[in-house]
Amino acid sequence: MGQENFRDFDLDIGGFNSVYVGQSMMSNQEDLDYVVDKILWGTFTNQGQQRDSVQSILVNKEGLDKFTDAFIAKVKEELIPMDPAGMRCKYGPIKHQLTLEKSEAFVEDALSKGGVLLHGGKRTSDREGMGQFFEPTVIGNAMPDMRI
Repeated sequence: MGQENFRDFDLDIGGFNSVYVGQSMMSNQEDLDYVVDKILWGTFTNQGQQRDSVQSILVNKEGLDKFTDAFIAKVKEELIPMDPAGMRCKYGPIKHQLTLEKSEAFVEDALSKGGVLLHGGKRTSDREGMGQFFEPTVIGNAMPDMRI
């Protein structure tokens, strides 16, 4: 009753800079592409090394597979590790060795607690074999007890 009056909304659930993706945000390909682009930017700007980056994406259950497929495809297409001096760079190196080590520990922790590695999750280099890079990482089935 009253379901026709439901609307997507912003919800502050505290901490970890979450974003919610409702079913109506994926009603057509244009909307889905827009949402994926904005969340990709909010998640991986500065390799996610800023305090306000998106840490968790909450997706309406009915649209989970559709969103996940589109998001991972966009990550693979857009976030190619490269020299940040290049004009086309959208994903540069990690600044500190400690950040790489923490990233690895976060992934290991999530996987040990039932998380599913959907993309990335390991150190890498750019096409010239240079730099301290950590692949853009997407983990599914994330739970509050995980360090990610």
